[in-house]
Amino acid sequence: MTVVIDIKPGETPNSINVESKGSIPVAVFSTADFDVTQADASTLRLSGAPLKRNTPGKWQIVN
Repeated sequence: MTVVIDIKPGETPNSINVESKGSIPVAVFSTADFDVTQADASTLRLSGAPLKRNTPGKWQIVN
């Protein structure tokens, strides 16, 4: 399933430093067919990287 995300919400540009050893904030948006608050964090990946939930709809890419 493809969903809408925002890397570094509120920042421009939405860039990722793949060499970074920290975490990267990601907003995952709900749709009519997808309720992000019901998502199982263990199944979410962004380019193979796991995501960790901070708050409903707010996630971090875990390096």
